[in-house]
Amino acid sequence: MKLPETALLNRELSQLAFNRRVLALAEDPDVPLLERLRFLCILASNLDEFFEVRVAGLKQQVRAKSPSAGIAHSGTEALLTQIGSEMRALIADQYRVLNSDVLPALHDAGASWFAAPSSRPSNSSGPVIIFDVKYGRC
Repeated sequence: MKLPETALLNRELSQLAFNRRVLALAEDPDVPLLERLRFLCILASNLDEFFEVRVAGLKQQVRAKSPSAGIAHSGTEALLTQIGSEMRALIADQYRVLNSDVLPALHDAGASWFAAPSSRPSNSSGPVIIFDVKYGRC
């Protein structure tokens, strides 16, 4: 039995939808605050890998002019355009959640963060969050 093309999921778009659900957990005020930060870190890591593997592979297909399967016969270039649009929205939402929700809530809870562990002031109290900017990890 052959399935219609529209019944098949595109794995790149499915992966972006999964990452959107990870972001939804970071936005959820019922999730503990440090877990929300962790979900933002997971999202950053997932998006890095997505670009390094999935988007790079699609760009190779474009350069090689090889056919691709997608939703309703969309070509690789159209898929890259769709991915770009979704990625811009996802990253904008990620930064909005971080800068408008999570970081202010951490500050209100008395958490501090510094560029390097050795730069912590001696008079600082409360939890210290060390965020590895280079690798986007907590």
